[in-house]
Amino acid sequence: TYFARNNTSCGSGTSGVTTYNSVANTCTGGSERVFDTMRKCLSFVGAAVGAGANITCSVRAGTYSEVLVNSWPSGTSVAAQFVLQNYPGETVTMAPPPGSGGCFFIGANGTANQAGISFITVDGINCACNIDGGTTNCINSAATIGSNGLNNNITLKNLEIKDAYLNGILMGGSFNSMINLKIHDVGIIANNHAHGLYIAGTDSLIERVEVY
Repeated sequence: TYFARNNTSCGSGTSGVTTYNSVANTCTGGSERVFDTMRKCLSFVGAAVGAGANITCSVRAGTYSEVLVNSWPSGTSVAAQFVLQNYPGETVTMAPPPGSGGCFFIGANGTANQAGISFITVDGINCACNIDGGTTNCINSAATIGSNGLNNNITLKNLEIKDAYLNGILMGGSFNSMINLKIHDVGIIANNHAHGLYIAGTDSLIERVEVY
């Protein structure tokens, strides 16, 4: 398990970690591999096929102003996924800066498979890159999964997705799962052409999803 924090404070714990080393991505005095952003954690694991098998990036409490694009590691099976999730009991929000065009893209232009994201609030209020002078070639959905149809067995679980300018989730690929999600207040500037879930792929599981 690796850890992501939104600051350079390692805190204390059973290993007595105290000081963050931004070069080695570690906390002095401990064995944990720690990163100051979620993106760095994903990039460290790497995008090679199967590089993320049985690896979890555990995100500590805070609001992370970043976008995760095409850097998702792949697992090797549903039972050996790469997972990005909150540290147990802590609240994590992904809130990208203005003009981002989306909050996270799991393999939007890549081939990530067997990956998951859990227990994170995705706030898309700034995810609109075709306003305020931004470009026009943007998706503007809070979460995009495999829009090229190459990404399979992706799991979204226990997420809150809100305030997207277009769709809450745009999903392609096959055999993906959406479990226990809350999607709300999307389609802010979509002129009545927006969706809580826009599913372009096949064989997807939708279970306990609330959209309003």
